[in-house]
Amino acid sequence: MEGKRQYIVSDKIICCLPYQISRKQGVKSVQLSGFTPSFHLDSPGKIDYDKCNQFYARPGGQTGVCVKNISIMIKPASSLCNMRCRYCFYADITNLRQVRSYGIMSRETTEKILENIRSGLQRGDQINFAFQGGEPALAGLDFYRHFVNLVEGWDKSIKVNYALQTNGLSLDEQWCRFLARHHFLVGISLDILPACHDEARKDEKGQGTYQRVMDGVRLMEQHGVEYNVLCTLTREAAKYPKRYGRLSRSRILSGCSLPPAWGSFQERRTTLTP
Repeated sequence: MEGKRQYIVSDKIICCLPYQISRKQGVKSVQLSGFTPSFHLDSPGKIDYDKCNQFYARPGGQTGVCVKNISIMIKPASSLCNMRCRYCFYADITNLRQVRSYGIMSRETTEKILENIRSGLQRGDQINFAFQGGEPALAGLDFYRHFVNLVEGWDKSIKVNYALQTNGLSLDEQWCRFLARHHFLVGISLDILPACHDEARKDEKGQGTYQRVMDGVRLMEQHGVEYNVLCTLTREAAKYPKRYGRLSRSRILSGCSLPPAWGSFQERRTTLTP
């Protein structure tokens, strides 16, 4: 079962979100699929972060240490981007902010963030770092090398996962070797149909980017980088469902998700409407 908001551990109720419950040999076995500090062991009202670390469910109703599974999104290049996508809502949002972009995250900030995170972890915990933007690759490969080097100094029992959502323009041999070595899951933004991609996803000079992104995809294939494809479904692209079906079943473009384009606040030509 998924999505319920409580489960029983030794006659105590823990409110948690999100999590999964499975039945094994007639006993509820609980596996946290995420972590939020809104756990409580006695009643569903008040948050008690310290108590939530004291219990977890095991077959037989035993209790032990609660292993946290935390996901953290980091925007190391703030809103900076080397593309000008027609349907980008985030560009509109940043234009309305008092500070449009905070630039590249400094080493000092990175180190403080990681130290704060590390201080709240314990043996056996899992943490998932997701890098997004803007275009997070604009922070530079050295940023990620430094980040990973700091994390590798943590207790080895803490499981760390990395994910990077990128437009793919920065991917080269060095990037792909690094991503493969450290087991990054890469989300590549690619609109699959070349004409639709080049119409909606242009670089800073107004040029299409499909071929350059595909070059990056092929490099990831060569280096064994785990990746999936994020394809934005625009009004124009929705006219060709069969072509999408054929291409998304190909080996190189498998694992594709298709979120709809809502368009920018001013420009609605790409917006997918009923």
